[in-house]
Amino acid sequence: MSERAATAIPPDPSVRWLRDQRLGRFRAAIARRGIESSFVDTAGEALAFVMEWLPADVVVGLGGSTTLREMGLWEALDARGMTVINQQLPGLTREARHELRRRNVTTEYYVMSANALVESGAVVVMNHSGNAVAALAFGAKNVLIVASVHKLVRTVEDAMDRVFAEVAPVNARRSGEFEPPCRADGICREPACEWPDRLCNKLLVLYGEAIPGRIRLLIVDESLGF
Repeated sequence: MSERAATAIPPDPSVRWLRDQRLGRFRAAIARRGIESSFVDTAGEALAFVMEWLPADVVVGLGGSTTLREMGLWEALDARGMTVINQQLPGLTREARHELRRRNVTTEYYVMSANALVESGAVVVMNHSGNAVAALAFGAKNVLIVASVHKLVRTVEDAMDRVFAEVAPVNARRSGEFEPPCRADGICREPACEWPDRLCNKLLVLYGEAIPGRIRLLIVDESLGF
């Protein structure tokens, strides 16, 4: 077997055309609801966008997002010497992590991801503790959502299916802390999913924003997160 790295196969032009049509409808719909969106091709461009969006002297709140980790945002913020409220630090007690999440909610600048983008013009976020939902809904003064284009779905119902069937089992495996039914085999059994191991506790369907410019959405063509 050759040691040469496999070359990525570019998408069929017709497949990309259909994706771009759907993405265009989503961006137009969300713009009519007070949420500006931008589009970049790569994780590197996404990271540069976020770092330019953030003033150098602010406290930054971060959602516990695989997308942000894969972009290298945590390292970039540390290299710039910025103050970050980081509830993901190793060794924290559950109580300390919860307190940091509370502080995160009301930061001036908050960066997060989303579980799904809905073609008709909505963003769907599911949370365990609710800190990202609270920051997005009202708490943070400025919010930037970074989401890969592969999270684009047709309807809110499709978004919910994505959350329960695809996102929740991966989050359950990733957490190492909770044991919902889907952690064993990847199959959602929502009626049987109960406290204290339930992860899918708080859902926000963002249809629009009342304050102009408060929420920005950055869509990335590269696959990030899950």
